[in-house]
Amino acid sequence: MISKSESSSHAQQCNYVELIVTKAQIPKWFVSNWWGEPIIEMIMYLRQHVKDRGLSPEDTFYWICAYANSQHRIDEEMKTNPFLKAMEIVEGTVSILDSYCVVYSRIWCVYELYKSLMGQNENYKYDIYTDFSLNSALGIAHGIKGMEDRFPIDRILKVIDIDVIKAEATVPDDAKFIKNAITGIGKDAEPLNPIPNMMS
Repeated sequence: MISKSESSSHAQQCNYVELIVTKAQIPKWFVSNWWGEPIIEMIMYLRQHVKDRGLSPEDTFYWICAYANSQHRIDEEMKTNPFLKAMEIVEGTVSILDSYCVVYSRIWCVYELYKSLMGQNENYKYDIYTDFSLNSALGIAHGIKGMEDRFPIDRILKVIDIDVIKAEATVPDDAKFIKNAITGIGKDAEPLNPIPNMMS
């Protein structure tokens, strides 16, 4: 739960959401994105997601790392596994798929995909949204039939061809940790090669 802080000292260390909300917000969806897509595009995708799922724009909150975590103390926050905590309370994940599919070359996004598809909650949903044309978005939503018919085939093929070994992280130790988490070996061990195919 996130609430607005009146403390100026806290404001200097808080996350973006804490600066702009006026009441507690419990996220319903986790957003997986690589931080490189234009924000306006991500908003367009999420608006389409709200429409497709018949959600209420007023009380549907999305957990987005860049805004939910304090970038002033990101190292400290990452030790608490904020991604996994958020994924435990939401209905599902929405992957923001840019036209070049850069999202699946980033190890954190691959890890979020892995946790979404291979987690313990069998009711967890996984949706993918991308651009369709100028100022237009479309997606594939878990449990909603027919949406995949219009989804760009080139992006579907890129998703199938994810190579976890080649996925990158800004911090090299993150890549090692995530690859080891996916394979289930010790966090300090050298990553196995090859990594099991999540899509098979």
